[in-house]
Amino acid sequence: MEDQLMDGYDVVVVGGGAAGLSGALMLARSRRSVVVIDAGTPRNAPAEGVHGLLARDGMPPAELLDRGRAEVRGYGGQVVAGQVTSAKHDGDGFAVTLGDGRVVRARRLLVATGLADELPGVPGLRDRWGRDVVHCPYCHGWELRDQPLAFLILRPADVFLGLKLTHLSSDVVGLLNGTPDPPPAQQEMLREAGITLRAEPIARLADDGDRLRQVIFTGGTYLDRAGLFVHPPARQAAPFAASLGCDMLPDGIVAVDDLGRTSVPGVYAAGDMGRRAAMPIPGQLVAVAAAAGTLAAVAADQELLLADTGAPLPWPASVGSDPESG
Repeated sequence: MEDQLMDGYDVVVVGGGAAGLSGALMLARSRRSVVVIDAGTPRNAPAEGVHGLLARDGMPPAELLDRGRAEVRGYGGQVVAGQVTSAKHDGDGFAVTLGDGRVVRARRLLVATGLADELPGVPGLRDRWGRDVVHCPYCHGWELRDQPLAFLILRPADVFLGLKLTHLSSDVVGLLNGTPDPPPAQQEMLREAGITLRAEPIARLADDGDRLRQVIFTGGTYLDRAGLFVHPPARQAAPFAASLGCDMLPDGIVAVDDLGRTSVPGVYAAGDMGRRAAMPIPGQLVAVAAAAGTLAAVAADQELLLADTGAPLPWPASVGSDPESG
């Protein structure tokens, strides 16, 4: 990624994952000047393959991004390696500053910097993350089907993660890791689903260098498992949306409307970092992120058209303080 930055663009995309590249592709195809500034640290880098993405199921994440960058460039867009250190309002647009001191202006800003997982401090867990210690049964469940599975209970909603796993395996165990027992009603649901609970604190995960083999508890007992599901808390990987004044949901996700518009005019968010307040569950899937980037790009293009020609939009022109109102 050696493209040189111009002084200004119609849209600067911060983040070169599935959401950012999909948005840039749509903008480049619309003959908008667009640059993707990518720090090169995608959230799904540890995964062996991307799943649930039509016609690309199982493709290694790095290969998917390589192809995406080539496609963006093929339509005249730019992809530049760099770490964005700040993004702020600048006149009627935005100024984006990189770590090497370069500054580029944007008429519109698409932030797609994603989330960063805060993994539990269980020894051995990070080493297996993205392979057989995974977060999502939709992304990784097929690969671990019909094997002995476990899931770590970090919050009450994780009980439902365990129930989902019973569609994948008849041998599922919930791990409390020393935390309090779930409420009686949830315990009953787990029992009825054939899920047992282990309350002991976890000492470490053991593998044979190639695959997860055991969960070892502090008392010396162990549990043979081939897969462990963990849905860790996540934080914004970069602070730009908050520093620009975008409204945030209670869980720290950027609030967006159906088109990816934030509460700040001219700023869009796509991918894991943004969500509609009305969406009951996070849509942290590559296919969803790519779709969100595409929609945000269409909204940005249409709003630039409005700014340039006065042509009416087929949707409300601004989100206001509450993205759900748009």
